[in-house]
Amino acid sequence: MTNSLGEILSEEEKAKAQKNSESLVKSITDTDKELAKTLAPLRGEAFYVYHGAFGYFADAYGLKQIPVEINGRSPEPKRLTALIKQAQSDEVKVIFVQPQFDQTSARSLADSIGGSVVSIDPLAKDPVQNLRDIAAKIGAQ
Repeated sequence: MTNSLGEILSEEEKAKAQKNSESLVKSITDTDKELAKTLAPLRGEAFYVYHGAFGYFADAYGLKQIPVEINGRSPEPKRLTALIKQAQSDEVKVIFVQPQFDQTSARSLADSIGGSVVSIDPLAKDPVQNLRDIAAKIGAQ
């Protein structure tokens, strides 16, 4: 993208765009290494989240995302019962929720397993810091 922009920018703007691009790539690379280190002890483990918005994140760091809702719908009682059993088997104590969604089902699941609800926001303003925050919360479960 920076190369394409370079074709229409002045030399000064092109240099600034190149510098910003390099800075962003370094920040993302450093963050990826940091997250890999933070989440390495959890490799293969499951984390439960109300809305399955973290599939790529889970795949990138060897985690297994278990969504509470499916296709935008809260779980039926039968599914909620199965989730409770699965969460107990996985020894999960945290159900992650996003502030954009109703938390009733997640709270019910957390109460049933003696766990808690923790908010993580996939839409936070600073994406790099947000990835760090999400990793820290998942790592602390």
